Amino acid sequence: MSSRRLHVGSENDLIFSPKEGISKTRLLLLLAASLVVGFVAGILIGRYATQNEDHSPPEIPDVSLPLVRDADPTISKKILDAIDPARIEANLRYLSEKPHIAGRERDFELVKQLKKIFVDSGMYVQITPYDALLSYPSDDTPNSVRILDGNNTVVYDAKADESNFSNYEGVVPPFNAYSPNRLVEGSLVYAGYGRVEDYIWLAQNNINVSGSIVIVKYGSIFRGDK
Repeated sequence: MSSRRLHVGSENDLIFSPKEGISKTRLLLLLAASLVVGFVAGILIGRYATQNEDHSPPEIPDVSLPLVRDADPTISKKILDAIDPARIEANLRYLSEKPHIAGRERDFELVKQLKKIFVDSGMYVQITPYDALLSYPSDDTPNSVRILDGNNTVVYDAKADESNFSNYEGVVPPFNAYSPNRLVEGSLVYAGYGRVEDYIWLAQNNINVSGSIVIVKYGSIFRGDK
C-alpha cells in the first residue's frame, strides 16, 4: 500500500521573507510615530489657531456667542429704573424706627407687615409659629457692672441704660443673652479683641486668665466668637 504525503506550501509560499519582515516592522513603527505626531499637532492647532489675537472666544453662530456675550442692557436699565432710593429710605426707617427684639410684639408686627407687602406683590407667604428659647433682661432688676477696689468700694459703675435711646419706647437695657443672673467677682484681665492670638500673647507673657474677669472690646472678629 503506497502512501501519499500532502505537501502544503513551501518556503516560496511565505508571505514575507525574514528580510522583508524587518522592513515591515520599521514601516509599522514609522506609521505609528507619524500618527502620534499628527495627533499632537492637531491638538496644538485646535488650541491656538482658532483664537483671535485678543484671545477672544471663536465666533460660532448660535452656539458660543449667546453664552459669552454681555446681558441685555435694556433689562439692566429696567431693573435700575424700578429702584426708588426714597422708597428704600422710607422702608428702612419704618423697619428700624422702633426696637423690635426677637419674639416681642413689635417684631411680630413687622412680620405681618412684610407678609402684606409680599402678598400685594403677588407672592404666596405663610407664617409658621414655633417655640424658641429666648432670654430677656429684667426691667425691674437690670444687670450692672461695677469695679471695686481693695476695700470693696465702688470705683466705677457702668450705666444700666443707653442714654441716647432710653427715652424710646421698647428699648431694653444692655444684657448678655442666655447668661444667667449671677454675682461674679475676680481680677480683671484685658484681652484686646478676644482673638486666639490675644490669648496666646497673654499665655506667652505668663498671664493666667483662669478665675478672672476678661475684658474684651468690640471689633476685628464677630462678637459671638469672643
